[in-house]
Amino acid sequence: GVVVVGLQLPSVQTRMVQEASTYLSEKLGMKVEVGGVSIEWFDKVHLQNVRINDDHRNSMIEIERLVADLNLNKLTDSTQVTLDKVRLVKPNVHLAQYPGSDRLNIDEFIYRINHLSSSDTTTSSKPTPFVIEQAEVEDGIFSMDDYRKAPMTEKGIFDYNHFTLHELNASVLHFKLVADSVSLGAENLRAVHRTSGLQIHELDTDFLYCEKSMIFNHLLARINNSVVRNYLAFHYKDQSDLGEFNTLVHLKANFDSTYIVPKDLKPFAPGVEQFHDRWVLNHGKFDGRVVDFKLQNADVYFGNRSRLQGNFAFKGMPEIEKTVMDFAVQKSAIQVQDLTQYIGKETTKSLQKFGNMAFEGTFSGLYTDFKTKGIL
Repeated sequence: GVVVVGLQLPSVQTRMVQEASTYLSEKLGMKVEVGGVSIEWFDKVHLQNVRINDDHRNSMIEIERLVADLNLNKLTDSTQVTLDKVRLVKPNVHLAQYPGSDRLNIDEFIYRINHLSSSDTTTSSKPTPFVIEQAEVEDGIFSMDDYRKAPMTEKGIFDYNHFTLHELNASVLHFKLVADSVSLGAENLRAVHRTSGLQIHELDTDFLYCEKSMIFNHLLARINNSVVRNYLAFHYKDQSDLGEFNTLVHLKANFDSTYIVPKDLKPFAPGVEQFHDRWVLNHGKFDGRVVDFKLQNADVYFGNRSRLQGNFAFKGMPEIEKTVMDFAVQKSAIQVQDLTQYIGKETTKSLQKFGNMAFEGTFSGLYTDFKTKGIL
């Protein structure tokens, strides 16, 4: 009885958790700190001021307040560790890639956790899954820095190597960590990238992150004035490729009921914002890198009532003036005035004699200097 009562005292609980934190710090080679602890009858844990440093002694994870609902039956399950519900208040996660390292600091942390759990020879060498059934993230910060790359100096650009998302809020379902793979369902994720003015109004997806891929399935993303739907995946040989996103990361996407306002692409492709339009992509499959990609089986609306169907290839993005385009157009309808901002007033004027066009054929070249063949 005395032991049970003693374990309910916050001072005793804090001392126990701090001793466990010291043990973890020594074993992981990464400092783990917990400022305060309160445990309610062993089924709800409150942690204050949680901090985990990476192996370079820089802050990697900070959480002002963490509340976890525990299920003792699930915690004693030998096949996986499960938490029913977790609430994270003001978490701050900083991912970093350092010179001479082949992995992100968070991957190094996961690797050491797995190594620590598998060092017990009485247990299976198979990684034990860590599961959170439901989580709420409130007013978080997520940042990424690749210290092998110099920051971009141009204003308003999204720097893949150095960025921070503020005001991060989300509901997370079925979070699962196994070895180096993370899967989760995100609902109503919101965040702001202040440097570029990019605002994520809503992001829903089934997300998978592993050593060579990031996959967003069942995707709905409302970003600024644009909406992206269905499926998006990033594939790379290793995580260092993310530092050269445009040239080394291979994208695959299956777009459905998507629309893009060109000015929303300015942080990623400066120059595109000159087009005052709304591109509606009823469907289409994207395959390739940003600098060299194809959009196949596409159905695109633009301008007032123009429609393009077919296969489209782009080489040279994101520099729109230098991008070579190769289109194979099928059963498309063009209102000539919708082309003005893309091909110039003089070229548009020469096409006006054809009126509104039903068109099949090919288009090849720069948007300011091209050749076309087809049937009107």
